[in-house]
Amino acid sequence: MRQPDQSAPVRPLVVPEIVTLPAGVDAVTARRLGTALMATFGPGVEVVIVDMSRTVSCHAVWAGQLLAADRLAAALGVELRVVTSQAVLTTQQLADAEHTLPIYPTMTAALTGALQPGTWAGRSAAAPADSNQIRVLSCGRLYMVMAPAKVGAENAQEFWVALADGCARHAVTIADMTGTVVCGHDAVTALLMTLRCTDTSGGELWLAASAAVDRLVSATPISGAFPRFRGLRDALATLPARRPDLV
Repeated sequence: MRQPDQSAPVRPLVVPEIVTLPAGVDAVTARRLGTALMATFGPGVEVVIVDMSRTVSCHAVWAGQLLAADRLAAALGVELRVVTSQAVLTTQQLADAEHTLPIYPTMTAALTGALQPGTWAGRSAAAPADSNQIRVLSCGRLYMVMAPAKVGAENAQEFWVALADGCARHAVTIADMTGTVVCGHDAVTALLMTLRCTDTSGGELWLAASAAVDRLVSATPISGAFPRFRGLRDALATLPARRPDLV
């Protein structure tokens, strides 16, 4: 267990978003809370605190939801802090999360960002992602497909398969193309084919797009077929209003 740098100054108090867990978390609740947690990563949010101080039992599914939320938070520049006890971590099947997440013993410590000796396992350094790789992230009934900088003939089918799979198994799938700077009609075809899948699956497709992608989509017949956002944070921020059943 890596110890924090004790010479580091305590960070100023911030106004965080706080997600409070109940005493018991089953698999269904874990998935719902995972979606609600991701929905807090909206514009202007710097810190999100997961308050597990009253949680005494939780399903192993929750560990996966926490880790998925942590990866998304890192990508969006949001700091995720978890308040819980070492006992909960070691006895409630959260071992994987323990070795990745910043853990705080009290809400006061989480609010100030003050880490105590022996309470933080340390965030493992992630290997840089392949810039050409299509990445997926699933949390609760929310699914995200992160497109690379270029979407063309060589990877449009992979992009479509990932989107269609998300729409078949999740309530909302967000195509995150905010980092895509080069794309052609193959990408639009992938979006169109995914929309056709939603007619039978019941899942929704949302698009978070860069300016280049948005201009291309705006010039096609599918421009008004699904919600479009300027960024992933903007899409997540609308979840409570658009799909309150998920959060």
